[in-house]
Amino acid sequence: VRGRELPSQMLIIGLSIEDEAKQVAEWAADEQPAGSAVIVTGSSAWQRRIANAFAARWKQLGHTSQQLVLADSNGYLSEAALAQLRGQIDAAAPTLIFSALDPSQAAQVRAASGSELPFYATSSVNPGADPANSIADLVGVRLLDLPWEVQPGHTAAMAYPRWVAPAGASQTLDMDRLYALGIDAFRIAREINLRNGDSFTLDGVTGNLSVDF
Repeated sequence: VRGRELPSQMLIIGLSIEDEAKQVAEWAADEQPAGSAVIVTGSSAWQRRIANAFAARWKQLGHTSQQLVLADSNGYLSEAALAQLRGQIDAAAPTLIFSALDPSQAAQVRAASGSELPFYATSSVNPGADPANSIADLVGVRLLDLPWEVQPGHTAAMAYPRWVAPAGASQTLDMDRLYALGIDAFRIAREINLRNGDSFTLDGVTGNLSVDF
């Protein structure tokens, strides 16, 4: 209920694209301590959320950025939009690019901007195994995603069966991530019960988790 405090023993877990963007900002700041960024985003609401979360955390860490919104048509960026990107990169001389785009758009931006600048992104640019998404232009991109998706050989990830979509349904990365969240939600609930409320850490399939009431 709005305006009321949550119960002290209530634990909320989830997957947040804003939190991902903040983590990427911290990662980029660690690798580029004197960095300035060009944030490239599309016009979709979820893309703006990623871009704004990165920009806010990047600013908190003492860095500067410029944001560029690229118009697209059915996922394709126009040559004019890519020329605008190249012009802004030339003018701003950033030390990195942050992408708040989908896999196809990010690949187009990467091809247009070249591989010299460090290129950071959240899980939104992960093409997965979709044959429609070429990963050639995403080689070298610093991508943040769940261990479940990018480290299938991880000890925790190997301990559980993979999710397979029912017949007729799409095998999407978003559904796969929700499946992974369910695994960690069960493990957390089990640990809370076993430890009687004591603090603990968990090497989860969604990441390194720390629970402290």
